[in-house]
Amino acid sequence: MSTNHTDAQRLLKARIDRMEIALRQLQADLEEVAMVAGLRAGRASFDEVPPVDLSVLSSRELEIVRHLLQGRRVAQIAKSLYLSPNTVRSHLKSVFRKLGVHSQGELIELCGSRGPSAGLAPPAPAPAASDASSSTSMPKLAAI
Repeated sequence: MSTNHTDAQRLLKARIDRMEIALRQLQADLEEVAMVAGLRAGRASFDEVPPVDLSVLSSRELEIVRHLLQGRRVAQIAKSLYLSPNTVRSHLKSVFRKLGVHSQGELIELCGSRGPSAGLAPPAPAPAASDASSSTSMPKLAAI
C-alpha cells in the first residue's frame, strides 16, 4: 500500500512541476505581450515607426507572419498549414533575418502595430465566375 502512496506522490509532484513550468512560460508570454502592446514606458509613436518592406518576404513567410500576428503559436501555425514546427521556425528565422528583428515579439511589434496597412491583411476571396468561359480558365490569385 505504501508503494501506491509513494507512486501517487511522485505523480502529483511531477504534475505540479509541469504546471509551474507552464505558469512561468505563461508569465513570460504575458510580459512579452504587454511589451508589444506598448504598455511599458517609452513606446515609439506610430509616426516614428519606419515602414515595413514586406516585398522581401516570400508568400509562405507572409502567411506565417499573418498567423503569428493573429496570436497563433508555432505548433498551431504548423498544424494549420500542414507543416513541421521546425519548418515554421525555419521560415520565421528567414523573416527575422530579412526584416532585421531578433524575436517573435520584435516581429509582432514591427508588423502588428501597423495593422492591415502593413500589407498583412488576408487576401480577399476571388470573385465568383459570372460566365462559362471564365470558369475554364485558371483562377487569379489575390494580390498581397
